[in-house]
Amino acid sequence: MNRLLLVIIFSTVCCHAFAQSPITNTDLDALMSMEVEVTSAMKRAQPIKDTPASIFVLTRKDIAMSGYSTITELMKLLPGLDVRRINNHFWAVSVRSASGFLNSNILVLLDGKNLSEPGFNGVYWGLINYPVADIERIEFIKGNSGGIWGNVSSNGLVNIITRHTADTNGASLTIGFGNEMHQTRRASYSDYLSEQLSYRLYYNSSKTGTSNDITFNEQVFLAFDRQNQSSLGAQFNYHYSDDLALKAHYYHNKTTLRQLAVGIELFSFAKTYFPDYTDITSNSFDVRLDHHISDDLKYYIQTYYSDFEQISNFRSEDYKKFSINTAANYLSKQHLFSWGFDYSYNHRKVNYAQIIHKFFAPATTYGGFLQDQYNINDSLKVIAGIRFDHYFQHGWLTSPNLRFLYHWSPQSTLWLSLAKGTRVATHYNKEQADSFEMPTIIPNKRIVIHWDAKDLFDKQRSIELGYRYHKNDFNFDLTAFSIEHLKRFNLELNLLSIVSSGDLIVDIKNSGSGDSSGVEATANWQLNQEYHLLLGYSYVDYNVDPHTWYQLPAGGTAYHSAQIYSRLQYQINEQVSLQLLAKRISKNRSYGSDFYSKVDLSLHWQPTANFKLSLIGENLTNSNLIEIPNDTELTIAATGHGQRVMLKANYNF
Repeated sequence: MNRLLLVIIFSTVCCHAFAQSPITNTDLDALMSMEVEVTSAMKRAQPIKDTPASIFVLTRKDIAMSGYSTITELMKLLPGLDVRRINNHFWAVSVRSASGFLNSNILVLLDGKNLSEPGFNGVYWGLINYPVADIERIEFIKGNSGGIWGNVSSNGLVNIITRHTADTNGASLTIGFGNEMHQTRRASYSDYLSEQLSYRLYYNSSKTGTSNDITFNEQVFLAFDRQNQSSLGAQFNYHYSDDLALKAHYYHNKTTLRQLAVGIELFSFAKTYFPDYTDITSNSFDVRLDHHISDDLKYYIQTYYSDFEQISNFRSEDYKKFSINTAANYLSKQHLFSWGFDYSYNHRKVNYAQIIHKFFAPATTYGGFLQDQYNINDSLKVIAGIRFDHYFQHGWLTSPNLRFLYHWSPQSTLWLSLAKGTRVATHYNKEQADSFEMPTIIPNKRIVIHWDAKDLFDKQRSIELGYRYHKNDFNFDLTAFSIEHLKRFNLELNLLSIVSSGDLIVDIKNSGSGDSSGVEATANWQLNQEYHLLLGYSYVDYNVDPHTWYQLPAGGTAYHSAQIYSRLQYQINEQVSLQLLAKRISKNRSYGSDFYSKVDLSLHWQPTANFKLSLIGENLTNSNLIEIPNDTELTIAATGHGQRVMLKANYNF
């Protein structure tokens, strides 16, 4: 009944919108998210219509209309991205394949800074606590970007771009309270130190929790799914001239988790839960220089440092990372040459209470790319490039790419992409055997995971064909893709080890292969000055062959997955606006999930230019939704989440 009511409301609003007169003489950059310039696809600014990739941009208006308080919640607004909440801290976010909370099939950047954790080369999504009010836009590329960005970006790329400090002048305060201990607080202050130097100081904190209980073997864990998080930061922008700019950013984050960890009994493979208290502290500092030597030659250079420390009741971990990268573009007649270089130093140390102590020596990676865009004429462009990366485990790896872009009319564009990429899953640097002691289950017995770093990588080649139609008030994108997985690492069970020693030995082998294909479509329509409608559809057919019956594919089994996406923005009057987000997600055998729907609604009232009151409702059609019921591949419990409502107030001084 709830779904039928939503459909009726949605249809009524859309029919009313069609009856309005079309929009004319409007600032398209303010209305159409698909008309802004992007920088992530080619490491240079260019219109989306000239970009040979499946790309979507979330604008500052979209971010404000959502009412969301975290970057991870904003990911739900990106069509084609599979975003699943595991508990109040961990998320599984993926594109064109399944993932767990240690996701490593999509590269995430913050102003060009790689947010991957070097141990598993994935993203701790729950630790990205940058204030959403200070984000200018989010660029989302679906498909292989390895020819430019290298490792991890073989399936997609998310680049979070922050606002210039000169655009946030003054003080701002946001406070929000909701059910189930849901809270958010943000304060920022921006000003000028001189005509050329501006800065922003900010504080951001959040608390999330649930009242759902988990019972195992008649033992009840009360509301053991909570997160407290706070961050401090400072950003400086120095604008020396129109051709030279410098940016510096410092960030500190503190997170406290209370959650359930998952264990497995050796013979029955039954799940067991135990409490986990975790404290996480992280720091980062980055500096970026942009220099336009001339109209034809531009470059940037960026360096950053980050450290991370995690302490729990059964595990401690710390790592340090230093990186430097640069890229340049040079225009010469019909050629646009691009090149770049990057270097990364990683140091990681892990110690377990019930796992043998491990110390991982420092590791370095470095690489570069070359690319040429040849403009055959005003309608046809050919982009060819290759990236070289050196990993201590594998030596040199290459990622070539070839793209074609054809404008067959002022409104219609065709593009084709051929690419080959490598996804290195870890920065471990040698052969390891981790022994998981289980004295409370079976005395003196272990699960031993044996692996070599050189086996923890995937290779794939892909082909994409896209069509893009763009007008003043309507954009349409259609992409079909096919990916051949040349190498996939599997978990190989050594069943004889149980008989011989009582220990279960699991070997990680690079012996899998497979393929995946699918189609993605988005329609972005500014119906009139009041209504903005976005519709999306994505479908993925994923298959991995582990070759033997005693192997398990790492990162998911064969499955079919589809997602229907709709988002409506309605400016009711000058003071009141709303946004409705509705998704329908199909069954997914890898996650163990059935069909489910998600509906979020945000309502905003802005009586003055400085004050805004927002009411945000999330997951309104579900009372207890577990988005990843199959937690056999997780080390933390997947908890259910119901309807969440928050009231937020923002005041700008």
